[in-house]
Amino acid sequence: MKKTLGLIVIISAGFYFYYHNLKSPKLETSDQTIEHKESAQSPSQPTHDHSSHSHLSPGPDNTKKEPKKLIKVVPIPEDKSGKSLIQMSETLSLLANDNIDIEELKDNLTSKGLNLTIANDSNEHTGKMTIIRTQNTLPGTRYFHAQIFQDEEGNSFVQHMSFEYRPGIDAFEQAIATAKKYFNLNRDPDTSKDDFVSWSTKTGHVIWIKKMSKEDLENDPFNAYTDSDVGTIKVAKELEIH
Repeated sequence: MKKTLGLIVIISAGFYFYYHNLKSPKLETSDQTIEHKESAQSPSQPTHDHSSHSHLSPGPDNTKKEPKKLIKVVPIPEDKSGKSLIQMSETLSLLANDNIDIEELKDNLTSKGLNLTIANDSNEHTGKMTIIRTQNTLPGTRYFHAQIFQDEEGNSFVQHMSFEYRPGIDAFEQAIATAKKYFNLNRDPDTSKDDFVSWSTKTGHVIWIKKMSKEDLENDPFNAYTDSDVGTIKVAKELEIH
């Protein structure tokens, strides 16, 4: 397992580029339905690593440490989007762990009415990687994405699992409230900013939520975005790689 983790970062970017043409779904919001088309990408263009939030979260700051941002407490919405937010958060909280059963994850998603796109690749040194994405959506959510490695000993574990929640007033705070409840996060975030929060867990994972800016959405290797997508909320759980 240690051997596998040491090579994950090296092989991930190549896998992502190979699979960047997987089909992207629609995102339904309470105000509008946004159509997304997959953006073409030439081999010379850089790829983004969905297995790490390093390209989304703020970099290290050598200046005086600022106090953590106070998060407004809001209720979890009870509309269709709120129910989808709960369903997808539950999937991450229950299944984005070590020693995952891939068939259990697939059954969890299809039981929600989601159709899956599954891509596999293998490497003799590190084992097999499976990428699972959804072709359709639950109201208010989209772009479920899971990266699962199976090492040379046959152990499967999630490197990264995430989904997106529609933009809107208090959407960031709603995602935080849902994550705190369904991930049993009974403390303040370790990092808390206007557009980003994260918690490190005792299991070696990090849970993070990001309010996506226009810069965050540019040149994504999997999904195409428009200006109307600014403010989309991304919720993720992944292995914390030091």
